[in-house]
Amino acid sequence: TFDPATCRSCGLCSRRCPCVAISLDKEAMVWEIDRMRCIACGDCVEGCPFGSLTMEQAYLPPVVEQRAVERYTITYVKPEKPAKKPAEESAGA
Repeated sequence: TFDPATCRSCGLCSRRCPCVAISLDKEAMVWEIDRMRCIACGDCVEGCPFGSLTMEQAYLPPVVEQRAVERYTITYVKPEKPAKKPAEESAGA
């Protein structure tokens, strides 16, 4: 299961997913999982530093074709890192 309230849009879950079932669009603030691609390996759960993902202990109802891809709107988007200043500017020249 996914908790969009705790997601910080770091993208570790999508990078750790071996079957590319998870995608994150920071600009649109959307997190998606394709249940038909997911192999329930748990790599995304282990890789999430914020606890936004958990594995269910019980079986879920079968996935119907119309709802194979679940979309969630995330509320927090991690800001991009500022560009580093060139060496001569930081030296106070």
